[in-house]
Amino acid sequence: MAGLKRFGAPQDETLVVEDSSRGLASAVAAGIDCAVVRNSFTATQDLSRATHRIDALAELASIVRG
Repeated sequence: MAGLKRFGAPQDETLVVEDSSRGLASAVAAGIDCAVVRNSFTATQDLSRATHRIDALAELASIVRG
């Protein structure tokens, strides 16, 4: 939430991009949508609370465009 205030970003227009369940948990706790990049590190982690699960950062463009 501090980052949102610092940059003046509205919560409903923000997307967190993460590569761990710990980061995902922080985004969920803050009430912010989260895209998690699947990789060998996240393969065994519970990513079910992510708004988006992606395999490559290139996929973010389609998410942001809606």
